[in-house]
Amino acid sequence: MYRRIRIDKKNYFYYISIKGQRNQPLFFSNYDIQKYIRFFNEIQNKHDLEIYAYCFTKTEALFLIKRNLQELHKFFHKLNTKYALYFNGKYKAVGYVFQDRYNP
Repeated sequence: MYRRIRIDKKNYFYYISIKGQRNQPLFFSNYDIQKYIRFFNEIQNKHDLEIYAYCFTKTEALFLIKRNLQELHKFFHKLNTKYALYFNGKYKAVGYVFQDRYNP
């Protein structure tokens, strides 16, 4: 089975959806959300993206982002890897945290 090719163009706006594995929670507390936002801000400072809006629910994170020069997949790979390491370490879990790649 093949993966659909993503459109990733400079100066475009993207609505991004990131979901927990099997619709399991990504965030169990406000501290988890704050940690994700902290990781997000750290990584965003190194990439050329503009964040216009975001929303967090228990099972997903949603973003409205304008991509300038940096490719989206590099940004979200770093962000989701960092959060998955934190999440699995804190909750002593193993395996995937996210359902799939981010969904534009």
